[in-house]
This record gives sequence, structure tokens and C-alpha cells, in this order.
Amino acid sequence: MLQILEKRCGPSGSALQWHKAYLQSRTCPVFAGGVSSDTVQLECSLPQGSSLGPLKFIIYGAELHECMARHGVTVHSFADDTQLCIQTKVQHVAQAKQNMVDHSRRQSVDCFISASRQV
Repeated sequence: MLQILEKRCGPSGSALQWHKAYLQSRTCPVFAGGVSSDTVQLECSLPQGSSLGPLKFIIYGAELHECMARHGVTVHSFADDTQLCIQTKVQHVAQAKQNMVDHSRRQSVDCFISASRQV
């Protein structure tokens, strides 16, 4: 998220450090049936209920929209729901689904690597 934020919005210096402190070193336990798990370090998340959460989600999601659009995949997002869409003939639906899954995985890795290299 920090690499994408820096690339898209350009904060640097103390502003970038503020965002880094806001996003990093976050932990979370899981509560189920009255029992708590060990606390784990979160590698990616946005604090729920924060005023910056929706803006950061939009900035982060824009990367997905751009990556997928390069390959003819339409992306629809609303709030925290994202749909990937592609047109295909009925007889090709199963293969189109598998292609979408495979392509999404590759693009996720490619986009992450690309954003990391630019920082």
C-alpha cells in the first residue's frame, strides 16, 4: 500500500512516514466461540472505521483496475466489493472462469512487483 500511495499520490518525508506509521505494525487476534487466537502481525490492512480507509482503498483499488484493463477485463467496484468481468460465449464459460482466475493471480503478482520496483 505504501508503494502504491507513494507512486500515485507522491507523499514524501514526514508525510510518507506518517502514512507508514498509520499502516504498519498492526496486529489482530481472532475471536470465535469466546476464545481468542494468538495475535498475528497484519501484512496488509486498513484500519476499519478510519476516515482515511475509503480513500486508501480507492487508491489501492485503482491499481487493480489499471492492471486488469490492460488485458480486457472489466472491473466494477462499490464500497469494499469488487467484481471482475469478461465477455464470453456460453460454451466457453468454464474456460473463461479459469482464465480469469489464472490471469488475476498473475496480475496481482506482476502489479505488486512492478509497484515495488518503482520505489
